[in-house]
Amino acid sequence: MNLKIAILITCYNRVETTKECLKHCFNSLSLIDSFDHDIFLLDDNSPDKTGEILKKMYPSINVIYGNGKYFWSGGTRKLWELASKKKDYDYYVWLNDDSILFKNAFSIIYNDIKIKSSSIIVGSFISSNQNLNELTYGGRDKKLSLLIPSGKPQECLFINGNFVFIPREIFKKVGFLSKMYTHNYGDTDYGLRAIKKNFKIFIASQVVGVCNKNDLELWRKPNTSFFARLKSFYKSKNYNIKEVMYFQLFHFGLIALLKNLIGIFMIILYPKVYYKLSKFNYK
Repeated sequence: MNLKIAILITCYNRVETTKECLKHCFNSLSLIDSFDHDIFLLDDNSPDKTGEILKKMYPSINVIYGNGKYFWSGGTRKLWELASKKKDYDYYVWLNDDSILFKNAFSIIYNDIKIKSSSIIVGSFISSNQNLNELTYGGRDKKLSLLIPSGKPQECLFINGNFVFIPREIFKKVGFLSKMYTHNYGDTDYGLRAIKKNFKIFIASQVVGVCNKNDLELWRKPNTSFFARLKSFYKSKNYNIKEVMYFQLFHFGLIALLKNLIGIFMIILYPKVYYKLSKFNYK
């Protein structure tokens, strides 16, 4: 019997990027007939009319529209709520719209979930720059290092939400993405909440696609003025201080929160010193 999956994609104003994502998603699905899929796309009020354009190209997808304030966590949660009311899916799949799946991506995941059916499976991605040949997103260990696919699923602790399979069993126990997060941290928080419910997370046995790293925000770049860094930090969608504080307190406690805040203030005030001490390559 085929598995029913709901693929959840949130997008905003980069129609060509989202087109590529959907094209490769459909190409990958065409290689395997073991998934009965529905695709749900949230266009968060894109000026370039992403949702309308893609609905014309792919009439089978379910498109809804946001108000410009959903971002990744909010948009994915909204789609998840909608999908769960439509059917009782076997798996809910997060797919970032800047992630380009290899043609065998769904086949890789299908083979992995046959042996890890009650676990979250996370896809790993590499850079499109062949000179780098580096992992960019996937599953991470307790030191936040990306795990390298080895030909079989490997257990991980922290997850990036680029391409993630959540089985029905876990959804029924853990629920949706938390409403506490707007953009970042929703994916990592969900994985940690699942672990607290005694579920496990594994990276897929092979790399599943290409997704370049996001550029560092201005407030993280040393070669900018203090006021430019401060302004960038204040406007950051990726680092909402209230959400970060909640995340750190909920999962790791007060000491971890204080260390995190000290690190942030060091980056803003003395970035070159911070990066030298942490041996982080910001270039």
